[in-house]
Amino acid sequence: MTEKKASKKRRGPAPRPAEQQRNHRISIFLTPAEYQLVVDKAGDYPLPDFVRNCAIDGKYAPKIPVSPVIPKLNFEAWKKLSRVANNINQIARRLNAEQNVGLREVVECLAALRLTLVDMKPHSKAFDSRAHS
Repeated sequence: MTEKKASKKRRGPAPRPAEQQRNHRISIFLTPAEYQLVVDKAGDYPLPDFVRNCAIDGKYAPKIPVSPVIPKLNFEAWKKLSRVANNINQIARRLNAEQNVGLREVVECLAALRLTLVDMKPHSKAFDSRAHS
């Protein structure tokens, strides 16, 4: 009788191909002032990535902020839409619970959604180009 060994599911990204694996290490010594200068220049980058990119390419790209500020107009449109979406969600919840929902209520809610969407104004040129393509 042979027992099959339960294979563990491998977690994480797939291993890199052999030609892309980093097997060589370079160690350097820095003074405290030099080290602080490198840390300050690296900013949010991990130090090894920052040093590697600077050594190979001679430059590095600054990181793009993760959460850009939402323009005021966009935030106002979001608030209007969220109110209408909440009403539609409540109607859907009642329908799923097999409760009676008046046709008038549904029509009014959908009309409010339509008016809210029509009333929104684009906040950037990128918005206009996506709408027309």
